[in-house]
Amino acid sequence: MKSLADELLEPVEEFTIDGKNPNEFFDKIENKEDLLKSCKDDESKETTPVKKEIIVGIDKEGTLDFTNQLELGSAARFVITMKLAPESLRTQKDSKGNYVDNIPAVMAALTLCRQRRLPFSAMNEMGFVKGKLTCYGSLTTAFCEKHPEYGEQKIYSINEKQEIICLNNKNLKDIPWACVIQSRKKNSEIWNEYVFSVDDAETAGLLTKNTKPDSGWIKYVKDLLYNKAKNRMQRADYASALVGINDHEDFAYEQNAEAIGKKSLSEKINELKDVSNAEEK
Repeated sequence: MKSLADELLEPVEEFTIDGKNPNEFFDKIENKEDLLKSCKDDESKETTPVKKEIIVGIDKEGTLDFTNQLELGSAARFVITMKLAPESLRTQKDSKGNYVDNIPAVMAALTLCRQRRLPFSAMNEMGFVKGKLTCYGSLTTAFCEKHPEYGEQKIYSINEKQEIICLNNKNLKDIPWACVIQSRKKNSEIWNEYVFSVDDAETAGLLTKNTKPDSGWIKYVKDLLYNKAKNRMQRADYASALVGINDHEDFAYEQNAEAIGKKSLSEKINELKDVSNAEEK
């Protein structure tokens, strides 16, 4: 029996194809120069680089973990694919009017969540309007609540007679005309007062002749008056908590429409409803 050393020292048999030397096949090939040239051309061709998929980790708390722009972009694609952000944030119209993925907007939202130490579910109260990342709902309040001087507020809804709408006054059916917020900071005895009224909405172009009956300013006027008064209070008392934060309503509504005129809010709402009913008939 041969040892391994003896086998390694044995001469290697000549490489053959069907028992013949490969050079014999090559000698029979016509146009050898063209064949060699084609082989060299194949070797010189640049290969297309393979696109590598960047995997973004998820930590123990279930949040996406990214450390650079490439991972941030991959995280944004993941959010869009899984529809973890609202449509107003993750989509945009292209030049042809088609909806496409808005990766930069989601990247901006993820960055804001990281900077403000918010859960990524906070993106559900973000939008992307006119090229700006915006916040709405309870998100701005969440920012302010982290302010070291965040204090307390008193909130009132009043009618056109400037009476508080409440159960004691037996006027709960009155249409709200303004929202009043009284606010004071922590350990302070000074109360500041902030008001936003229907007249303010008209001046800003939020409530106009062109306002549709199903608009929020008709159906949810009390809530929207409160939101605008709240924004005034938060911007004045806790400005440092809202640096760089864009309010969604400031960008979402058109500001250049014709003012509706000096009429009572009930008259305005009834007029708009009458116009809508006439159009339906």
